[in-house]
Amino acid sequence: MTPPPGRLRWSVVAMLVGFSLVSYIERMNISVAARFMEPDLGLTPVEMGRVFSAFLLGYAALQIPVGMLADRFGPARVLGSIVWLWAALTIATGWLPGLWGGPGAALVTLMAVRFLLGLSVAGVYPLCARTVANWMPTPERAFAYSFVIAGVSLGSSVTPPAMAWLMTTIGWREALYISALPAVVIGLVWIRYGADSPRTHPDISAEEREYIVAGQSADTATPATAATWLAILRTPSLLLLSLSYFFIGNVLYVFIFWFFRYLIDVREFT
Repeated sequence: MTPPPGRLRWSVVAMLVGFSLVSYIERMNISVAARFMEPDLGLTPVEMGRVFSAFLLGYAALQIPVGMLADRFGPARVLGSIVWLWAALTIATGWLPGLWGGPGAALVTLMAVRFLLGLSVAGVYPLCARTVANWMPTPERAFAYSFVIAGVSLGSSVTPPAMAWLMTTIGWREALYISALPAVVIGLVWIRYGADSPRTHPDISAEEREYIVAGQSADTATPATAATWLAILRTPSLLLLSLSYFFIGNVLYVFIFWFFRYLIDVREFT
């Protein structure tokens, strides 16, 4: 097939890259802000580690359920809903700690807020994967999703210097408030231009819609059963992939949550 002039599907991919990037802004911002939060709220690095762990507990708990929600309600609706939680919970991270009680209350508040943020962020990549599957012909899916994954590097690169500058300029609370704005922006863009599939998007050309649908015509979808899940879980390649991702994630989140502190406290960066 020759690709048609229409490129709306790549605009959808660009928005998914935005979701990926913003999700890393919201998960990483506290790792930079923690340097000022701890003395202000009377917290220790160990207690801040508990706050980081609370996020990961929520993140791990909801990935599969959110994927099921996407299958039931459509990825566009779910993705367009959770992004507002990212913004609200990021603002709450800066606003709620210290409003009442002492350091113990601040710790519990932060753990609760970051756990909820982990729950809401958990769906971003399952939802992006479903959207890519809906919007791209099969030969273009891997290439399209590679851009979504590139959003991880973009968010990880932008967040530390931006948060450090904001934090030293206007304060850690205000820096967190501003870091919520990208979620608002991508949420508004998604409301206008996002859709579950090319079949439901009002602005796509008939030629591009036909091109996408024709490229997906060989796909088959069958309801999952217990036997299907058992067969999947017994697949050696899946088990090895899951194991490798477990170890990658372990190292990745050490860098996400602790590398900034290492540079400041150990390497004495300013």
